Amino acid sequence: MVSRQLNRWELEGVSGAVVVVDVIRAFTTAAYAFGSGAAAIYLVADVGEALRFKADHPGVLVMGEDHGMRPDGFDFPNSPAAVGRADLSGRTLMQRTSARIQGVVRATSASRLWAASLACASATALAVDAAGLGDPAYVITGCLADRPDDSGGDDRLTADHIERVRLGEAVDPAVTSRALLATREARRTLMLGSEHCDPTDIELAARVDAFDFAMEVVRDERGLRLEPHRAEHGRDRGGDSDHEIAHGRGEARSTSRRAWRSAGRSAPSIVPQMISRPSGSAKRARQRRRVAALVVGSLLVLLAACTSDEPGTESSAPAIEDPQPATRPPSAVSGADDAPVVGIATIVADLNGYWTVASAELGFDYEPVPIDRVTTGTDGAVCSGVAFDLEELAENAFVDPSCDEGITVAYDPAYLDASLARAEATMAHEWGHVVQAQAERIDISLDENGLPIDAELQADCFAGAWAADGARSEIEALRDDTAEAGDPDDVEVDDPDAHGFPEERVIAFDLGLGGGPVACVEELLDALP
Repeated sequence: MVSRQLNRWELEGVSGAVVVVDVIRAFTTAAYAFGSGAAAIYLVADVGEALRFKADHPGVLVMGEDHGMRPDGFDFPNSPAAVGRADLSGRTLMQRTSARIQGVVRATSASRLWAASLACASATALAVDAAGLGDPAYVITGCLADRPDDSGGDDRLTADHIERVRLGEAVDPAVTSRALLATREARRTLMLGSEHCDPTDIELAARVDAFDFAMEVVRDERGLRLEPHRAEHGRDRGGDSDHEIAHGRGEARSTSRRAWRSAGRSAPSIVPQMISRPSGSAKRARQRRRVAALVVGSLLVLLAACTSDEPGTESSAPAIEDPQPATRPPSAVSGADDAPVVGIATIVADLNGYWTVASAELGFDYEPVPIDRVTTGTDGAVCSGVAFDLEELAENAFVDPSCDEGITVAYDPAYLDASLARAEATMAHEWGHVVQAQAERIDISLDENGLPIDAELQADCFAGAWAADGARSEIEALRDDTAEAGDPDDVEVDDPDAHGFPEERVIAFDLGLGGGPVACVEELLDALP
């Protein structure tokens, strides 16, 4: 920790420069609202106060949350994706969040006060440094006194990033972004579900320096107001870079729209890959076929969120480059003609969120694999120092848990781009293997009479359990894709690459859909023909 960090309840008498941090999601949402043209944002601590203000001032819009949920009567949730899609030109907004704004309200002794997130990190660092008030205090709003397990890790890493920029130390935005996506706060927010958390929200929160302005808190006759100030000709002092921060609110707005429209194209795709298990018996003397390639181990990717382009929404913003280079190859998948484009990262985030909760039903703690161990084989990643064979990856994917660098997923990004259903069905199946690898005792293929095919059908079952909770595709489309990957009639039951006849795979999928993950352990073999 390089920054001076305080909790909200420790602010009495704290003067000088104070930076209140809330990256997931209040002050990321505020930054994207300014990026969409908002003229002013007022901060309030109470839902009723926000609604009264709206009633008394026609034309005012209200955004925010109450315990993570969008309150009745609010125009927007606490969502950077939602406000980033809106045209807020010249509009006044009121913002309310459960606890985050309390950090602003309680900083009564501050000489100058800013609200910050990664979206405006460098601009905030420059503004604080220019104020000449010495070392700032960073308020970690995500640390809650009544919830000791909430450490505010997302806000802490944001504060450290801003402080390093202020001090002129080296920073790596890509590393900061990946660290944010891996935080407990990111996973828990995604578990609120799409009604209260657009899957794009966390991806946008992880975008460093999306905007060129800092948000200073000032007080006027209406109350506490955020005021954006551009970092005129400011420079990112991190590392050896000397690139200028983008200028102008018009460019900032274009960046926000570009962020939610293009994020999916920079996310990884993963091709179906199955775990092969040793041993077995012939419970079912039938023939099978293979559709996907051999995998050794398990898969879990934590990538907090991606993007969806809202149907029927048009953006006048030009297509400009992202604020920082994509760290992964482009990929997005789309459903029907009128369906949104959904990045693989969104699907991954959905699966991570589901299994973080559902793993408790199976009696184990779900563990993530860092996103920097997910590779196309062309981005410099290696396994135990050895580069990946691109010919082996063609129309294929595999997981290797034995890499010295950590469990590694290698894949051909082309396969899943065919459709949203293919991407979701494939990824959900793979997450079934993750569950098996992390909790081997529930893997029915490892029983005394188990076969590798049992692991594949159980993975289909786990995919169905997830689909009941959070799939974006139509269930029937997921069934169709699962069946399409079924075995033909010329593969034996004990073939280590067998995955199940189409009807067997659909039966397994439907069992999970209706019975949840526990049924996939206790009832699957009896349900199969």
